[in-house]
Amino acid sequence: MNDKAWIAGMGDLALAFPGGFTPEQQAARGELYRRKLDDLTDAEWLKAADRCVDEHKGYFPAVALLRELAKPPAVSEAQAVTVFDQVIDAGEYNPHGTQWRVRTIREKFGPAVAEAFTAAGGQGAFAGLSERNLPFVRKAFVEAYVAAVRAAPVRALPEAKKPELPA
Repeated sequence: MNDKAWIAGMGDLALAFPGGFTPEQQAARGELYRRKLDDLTDAEWLKAADRCVDEHKGYFPAVALLRELAKPPAVSEAQAVTVFDQVIDAGEYNPHGTQWRVRTIREKFGPAVAEAFTAAGGQGAFAGLSERNLPFVRKAFVEAYVAAVRAAPVRALPEAKKPELPA
């Protein structure tokens, strides 16, 4: 991370969490934090500092808290199974059988879920779910979803709805 971003983040934290440290203590703390947080990008560091100032009042934040705020924990397989179950429940009734549309899934759950849905076999796999193939479809969905979210955590979020323009 560059010096400008580092100074900006530490300045925000110092103002939000005054601790009455001596200049030597401040320098030592700053160096320790810099070593422990050096792998963060400028954007991650500034995001963590901002979130800490906004959400965590009280003591000056520990390195672990700043890391958690900068890089939220990756999605677990248990969370992916929950999402899989939600996708199953999101099927739309049709007299010829339940249907799942990729567009609807993307709008409701986000691009990572739509990608996992497609990787697991899409409409064909979900419409034909049975006790025999359920474990295989679930496994394919979970693996694809976990990989997609770990690659880009933002993709786990549903896309923001665009306002409709009047006709």
